[in-house]
Amino acid sequence: MDAIQTGIESYASLPNMPELATKSIKEFLDKRYGPAWQCVIGEGFAYDISIQSEAYLLMYYNGNLGCLIFKTWSFVD
Repeated sequence: MDAIQTGIESYASLPNMPELATKSIKEFLDKRYGPAWQCVIGEGFAYDISIQSEAYLLMYYNGNLGCLIFKTWSFVD
């Protein structure tokens, strides 16, 4: 729920600057839930990712603007 509210507030406060909104969302999630969160905001994009439970969100703002949020992970030797 935090991610949804943060996403809406970030984009609403910066409607002509999606780069800053994505940065704001990512920084919030990294602080709250640990590092490696990614955020994409745009129109007409496609994605193909494997997801982990509770680490993925796709929402739309005003019907046509997509916001994709997901957590990445890496293997450590």
